[in-house]
Amino acid sequence: MCWRLRLILPCTPNPKRREITLEEAHELMMAISKDSGWTSFPGFALDSYSVADKPEFSFVAVLWDNPNGSVIIGHYAVDRKTGDVWNGVICERMKSPSLTRLQRAIRTRIGLTDSDYRKARRPGPECE
Repeated sequence: MCWRLRLILPCTPNPKRREITLEEAHELMMAISKDSGWTSFPGFALDSYSVADKPEFSFVAVLWDNPNGSVIIGHYAVDRKTGDVWNGVICERMKSPSLTRLQRAIRTRIGLTDSDYRKARRPGPECE
């Protein structure tokens, strides 16, 4: 047993630390995409890929059926330890209200405390 808020409750062990899955990386990208309005674009899709010299990131291309030009909305990198989302072309950390809420939930799910997050934060793949 452990003490919480002066009540006796069964201890819930902290989840074992793990990295963010590809499914969770897609959840994070969906949060940004919804906040940006991209999900309403015709043929909206996410396409995962890897970059050999950046294994600490999951890369996701955001696509749509653009009849007049590029089908690529953008390339993004999800930090597999922290859930930070970076623009995959320039050094820009992505932010949105839905993303922030989901990042908190996923960090809890993977056992990453606020203190651990501050220690694990690192620059994005294009910030070197």
